[in-house]
Amino acid sequence: GDTPPPSAKCSIKGNISLHNYEKTYSTKDCINYYQIKVDSTLGEKYFCSEAEAQKAGFTKAANCP
Repeated sequence: GDTPPPSAKCSIKGNISLHNYEKTYSTKDCINYYQIKVDSTLGEKYFCSEAEAQKAGFTKAANCP
């Protein structure tokens, strides 16, 4: 599924890899942001800030500036 963001201000996508369970987050300036789906059934979610994502154990995706 693709869970919509809770609000426009909370648009950082937190993803969990199905391959190695690595937790990464993507902001709107990341290359593939608009292709990324957030599936809340997998534990993925949106964050309102990078600090919030990092506190939850997510690291910035490699294809982000």
